Amino acid sequence: MLSEDFQHGRTLAAVAYILNLNGIVGHDGVMDAASLPKVKMPNRDGFVADPRPDVK
Repeated sequence: MLSEDFQHGRTLAAVAYILNLNGIVGHDGVMDAASLPKVKMPNRDGFVADPRPDVK
């Protein structure tokens, strides 16, 4: 079984790869738990709140 840290590292590497393919992050950037929330996604202003009353 893989360690949890190793699995997180692999996940972050995959996320960084996909973001790089789409030109969102540079090829030499570092992706970790601190830098991932700072990524500015292209459609960040395109989301709207769900108007249904039963959804929080």
